[in-house]
Amino acid sequence: MKGIKLGLLGIALSLLGIAIAMGNVFAIAGAVIGALTALAGCFVKDK
Repeated sequence: MKGIKLGLLGIALSLLGIAIAMGNVFAIAGAVIGALTALAGCFVKDK
């Protein structure tokens, strides 16, 4: 599952980069929230 979590984190960071390039404040805010959620998910233990 660690590989899946890192993959999702990579996708979230890619979307963050796209949002920053667009310059839309709402897109950047959503991407930051998504990236932080994916980063927090990397620290949650699997069952």
